[in-house]
Amino acid sequence: MPVFPESPASLAPRQLPRRRHGVTADASPSSPAGCCLVIIPVRNEAAAIGRVIAGCRRQGARVWVVDNGSTDGTPAVALAAGASRVLTCPSRLGGKTAALRFALQELAAMEDIPWICFMDGDGQHRPDDLPLLLAAGLDGADVVVGNRFPSAGRMPFARFWTNRLMSAFLNTICGGAAPDTQCGYRLLRREILTGWLPAGRHYEFETELYVHAVRRGAVVRSVPIPTIYAGERSKIVWLRDTLRFALCAARLLLAPARRVPRALPSSNGPGG
Repeated sequence: MPVFPESPASLAPRQLPRRRHGVTADASPSSPAGCCLVIIPVRNEAAAIGRVIAGCRRQGARVWVVDNGSTDGTPAVALAAGASRVLTCPSRLGGKTAALRFALQELAAMEDIPWICFMDGDGQHRPDDLPLLLAAGLDGADVVVGNRFPSAGRMPFARFWTNRLMSAFLNTICGGAAPDTQCGYRLLRREILTGWLPAGRHYEFETELYVHAVRRGAVVRSVPIPTIYAGERSKIVWLRDTLRFALCAARLLLAPARRVPRALPSSNGPGG
């Protein structure tokens, strides 16, 4: 049974007209599944992706999986678990960010989805926490980012301090305040993505999206989520990907920090 904290109609931004264009057969604007789309990038996540998708579906969300060169049958497992779509990234020349850029290009043709959620497919993000993110959105946030630090005792030492330093640096250059800017579990209003695509190809997505949202003037909030590590091997190569982060941050630092006039739905009341 869906456990979203509000009725489907209240999840849609009040200033947007309700539209039926692009609605799939398994999710309509009158059902909770039509109010939130979870996008999950994957590569060789057959062992966990089925549980993740099933959890999202129990919450009432529809799910897109973006496969980036899996060789272990991940797409078939995703479809069997109830994914609405499995997108195949056309090239393996990039990584997570390239896959999500491809998904966002596909998303541009769908106008009926007011909330977008990103989460990982390896089981480190619990679908059961999705209502917590939605509740923060309904309370006025435009972007809700998971915060793993309250339970950071389970986080590897190097990853803890790398994430801490990255977050502190990003908040300094863009004026944000989220404690865990690198958490991949995040919910946002669809309007945040209008006219935006990430420039990177690998693990820059969280960094680019966070800076974009803050500079746009979005209301960004954090909610505590558990830190989950079950012995899975990280795909991040720390030296290489720290260097990529540094290059991405330098590009964002040097880019003109033009603040886009706020044109988001009102944050007053349960609808916004």
